[in-house]
Amino acid sequence: MKNKIYNKNLSVSSRLTERLLVVLMLMAVFSAKAASQEDTSPHEIGVFDINSLPSISISVSGTDWNSLLEKYDADKNTRDYIRCKFCFRKDGEQTVIEEAGLRLHGNTSRRRPEGKTGQFHGEPNIMFNHCHYMVNTRKYIKDDDHELGGIEK
Repeated sequence: MKNKIYNKNLSVSSRLTERLLVVLMLMAVFSAKAASQEDTSPHEIGVFDINSLPSISISVSGTDWNSLLEKYDADKNTRDYIRCKFCFRKDGEQTVIEEAGLRLHGNTSRRRPEGKTGQFHGEPNIMFNHCHYMVNTRKYIKDDDHELGGIEK
């Protein structure tokens, strides 16, 4: 009977040892991953790093904005771009792309961004509408300076 208890304890002991080894290996893997991320700057991690909130601004001239409104009025499904200035700020650093492209985006969500058909920016009592946009940083100038972390759209 003593041998049975010893063997039973030995098998429990070996199972605990196996589990402990698995836990230690997992801890080593996650520790190595965490250490490698600490050594990487947020810009190397990428644009979509959830640990750092970016600020994005887009500037469009009045003439180009009115052109977008006219294009929408002519064709609600237009995929034509207008020129814009795209600015991305993150962790104290700023990337500015002077010649980016901006267009309306979406299928069922696509709508006129401002006012009603035929109205232009600057007219009194015009309301802005909720819209989706696409920015293409390489629409007009196709070089590496017009990418943001390897992303162009």
